[in-house]
Amino acid sequence: MRYIRTTKKRTPYLKRHLALSAVERMDIKQIERCLNYFLLVKATIDSPLPDELDALFHGLVESYTTMKVVDIPEPTINRRPVALTFNDVDEDTCYNRYRFLKPDLRRLHKALKLDEFGDGYIRVGSPAHPSKYCKFGTEEALLILLQRLAFPTRFADMVSIYNRDINSLSKVFNWMNNYIRTRFGHLIKNNWDFWKDDFEEFTECIRKKVVEKSEGAINYPPGSYLVFGFIDDTTIRTCRPGGGPAEEGENAERNSQLLQEAFYSGYKKHHGIKFQSVELPNGMCADLFGPKSYRDSDVDLLTASGLVPALFEVTRGGKQYAIYGDGVFPTVGNLISKHVGNTDRADR
Repeated sequence: MRYIRTTKKRTPYLKRHLALSAVERMDIKQIERCLNYFLLVKATIDSPLPDELDALFHGLVESYTTMKVVDIPEPTINRRPVALTFNDVDEDTCYNRYRFLKPDLRRLHKALKLDEFGDGYIRVGSPAHPSKYCKFGTEEALLILLQRLAFPTRFADMVSIYNRDINSLSKVFNWMNNYIRTRFGHLIKNNWDFWKDDFEEFTECIRKKVVEKSEGAINYPPGSYLVFGFIDDTTIRTCRPGGGPAEEGENAERNSQLLQEAFYSGYKKHHGIKFQSVELPNGMCADLFGPKSYRDSDVDLLTASGLVPALFEVTRGGKQYAIYGDGVFPTVGNLISKHVGNTDRADR
């Protein structure tokens, strides 16, 4: 299927990534000027163009055609798809495609309580049109979620694997995300009671790693090292929010500029949202807070999350286990930050 790469405003949403970029549009304008010049010269002279100019002319025409037109392979979609199951997954490609080994897929399926669905199917559709729904097996829905999260993967690359169209794949992916967030989201938010019995084991693992990395230069006695996790903030860059009109219709009022300023960081010079997480040495996320505006500092997120009081309540009456962060965090309560100031290497 041949597709004309039109500008982004006139491009359908599903093919917007195929539209011309700003740099390509500038190149096309320059090519058009050169072609107009050649056509003008050919119209004013009777003799044909020299071989070198004629080859250059045909090269410009080919470049122009190549940039304006793209060939898109049209995937074949089975209108009556058969739900994919774990038994259909090849063991050789399982980990590369889903980031899980094949035996672990069933464990994850059970842990997410997907086996509790009565008939083993998920029906995804609009509440206004209950008859127009998409039917997915729970195993197939989990495979779609895992493959989409295994970067980089696009829905267009998954059509030939699951025999589903892009809209159906997007619907079940969003459904699975909402299901996991609403049913298991509490496990990564203020769930310190679940991990507090493992703090001692975590501190010992970190202590041994510190001794190993420092080659014995930093050697705390067993039981004296109380850091059990690490805190840091991460940012996801976004487009400018509120850049369009506030309502439909001609000459509609535009959104307030304050909406863009609310998500803009003058330090990093871009818009975004920010998350705060606490990671444990076993690779699990113990606490997650966000999203918040990128204008908020790491200390603002720390205060809003209530992490320090929560850790104080967990460790009250026992050892004061702590988490470790970089120098932007304050050393307060059960939070230790990187040493700054007049300290030597041993203190750091």
